[in-house]
Amino acid sequence: MKKIHIIILLFCFSFCLWACEKDGPIDNPKNEIAEKDVSGSAISGPAIKPNLNDSQANELVENIIKNMSLEEKIGQLLMVKLSSLDEDENGTNLSEVMKRKIRDYHIGAIILEKQNMINSKQVRGLCDEINKCSSGPAINIAVKEDGGGTISAISELADYKNIKRKNPMEMSKTMDQEGLEESAGYLALILKKMGIDTILGPVADVSKNPETEYGKRCFGTDSQKVKGLISSFVKGMVKNDISPSLEYFPGMDGAIGDHTKILLENRNSLATLRDEIFNIYQAGIDSGASRIMIGDVIVKRIVGEDKIPAFMSSDIVTSLLREEMGYSKLVLTPELDTEILCKKYSDEHMAEQAILAGCDIIVAPAKMENVYNTILQDVKIGKIDEALIDASVSRVLIEKL
Repeated sequence: MKKIHIIILLFCFSFCLWACEKDGPIDNPKNEIAEKDVSGSAISGPAIKPNLNDSQANELVENIIKNMSLEEKIGQLLMVKLSSLDEDENGTNLSEVMKRKIRDYHIGAIILEKQNMINSKQVRGLCDEINKCSSGPAINIAVKEDGGGTISAISELADYKNIKRKNPMEMSKTMDQEGLEESAGYLALILKKMGIDTILGPVADVSKNPETEYGKRCFGTDSQKVKGLISSFVKGMVKNDISPSLEYFPGMDGAIGDHTKILLENRNSLATLRDEIFNIYQAGIDSGASRIMIGDVIVKRIVGEDKIPAFMSSDIVTSLLREEMGYSKLVLTPELDTEILCKKYSDEHMAEQAILAGCDIIVAPAKMENVYNTILQDVKIGKIDEALIDASVSRVLIEKL
C-alpha cells in the first residue's frame, strides 16, 4: 500500500509538469572531448524533470518519506554496480537475479561499468530495463566519466570509438573555459540520450604529479586555473541535466604514493586545504554540482592518530563540508569495493561509519546485501538514528525531482 501511495504522490505533483523530451539529432560543436555526431540515433530521450519550486519539492518529498518503509529508505541510499547483484552475468542486460534484487532491496542508484556498455542503443535499453524495476522514485543511473582519458565510459562505446580521449590534464593545456563548457555540454547530451543522469567525476583537485594516473585526471597544477575549468565542466553538464560528482574531497594533493595500492596520507595543513582545494569545490558547487564524493585519503592533521579515511570522519564530512562550507546536498562515499579498502575494512563497517560521519550514499559496496541488512539492524537497535536516514533520503529525493 505504501508503494501505491508513493506512486500516487509522484503522479499528482508531476502529471501536469512532465513531458517527454523531443528526440532528434544533436548538433556537434567543435571540441576535444567528442567528435562524433549522434544524428540518426534511434534512442529516445528521458522525460523532462518537473518544474517545482523549493516549497513544492520539499512538500512532495516530505509526503513521500512519510509513506516509505525503513527498508525502502535504506535502499535509496545504495548506489551499486550490476556485477554486485549477479556476478555470473556480464550485465549488458538485466538478469532475473538483478531485477529481483533491485526490486527487493529498493535500490536507489546503479553504476554502469564499461563491461555493461556496448553501444548507445544497447545502453538506452539497459537503462530502460533498470527503471522498470522501480515501484517508487526513479533509479539514478551513473557512469564514471572524466570527459576523456582512462576514466571515460563513453569512449568505449562501439559508436563513439573515434572520440578523442584526451585526459583532463591534457585538456587543461589546450582548452579554455568556454571550450570546456561546450565540450562537457555535448558529452552530457550523449549521456542524457542514453538514459544516464549522473557521472562520477570530475576530479576537483590540483596535481603535483601530472604523470601519475591520478595526476592526469586533474585539470591542471594551478589551483586558480583548476577552479575555472571545474566550474566550466560542471556548467556544461548541469545545463543538460547531468549531475556531476566532484571527487575526492578534501583532496589528495599532498599525498604521496599509489592510491590504488595503499591508503594515502594527505599531509597538508587545514589552512593549505582551505587556500588551494576548498575554493575548487566551492566553484563546482556554485556552478550547480549537487554531489560530492569523499575520498579514502587519510588527512592526518584533521583526524589525528585515528588514521581513518576521510569518508568515515565526521570532522571532514560534517564539520568541514557541511558546516564550514555550508554544503547541503548529496555526499557520496568513494567506491567501497576497491582492493585496498576491502583488505582493511568490512563493507558493513565502512557503510555504518560513513553514515554516522554524514555521508548520504554508499557507493559500490562489494556485498550489497550485508550493507543493507547492517544499516537496517543499526537503525532498529538505535545505533543509527532514523532521522539521519530520513535527512539523507530527503536529499536523494530532492535531486530526483
